[in-house]
Amino acid sequence: MSASTAELIAALVGRGELVPPELERRKDLDSRRDHLIGVNLIGLLDLKIKRNGRVDTAWGDKTPVGLARTVRRIMEGDTL
Repeated sequence: MSASTAELIAALVGRGELVPPELERRKDLDSRRDHLIGVNLIGLLDLKIKRNGRVDTAWGDKTPVGLARTVRRIMEGDTL
């Protein structure tokens, strides 16, 4: 992970959004972190959340976790 990616992740996680109970119970730190990042990305980008809690993207609809992981892959130069 590049320094700029790590800095962005730290800034997004530091905003302190709540984690859904299903992620809290799993104690899956990567999923919890990605959820926080995804929620903050949704807010920063002013994305519309659908009734099912997902947002539409060019790569399909995403949960906050999926959005965070997709953005991370793009920033790291992976192809989709």
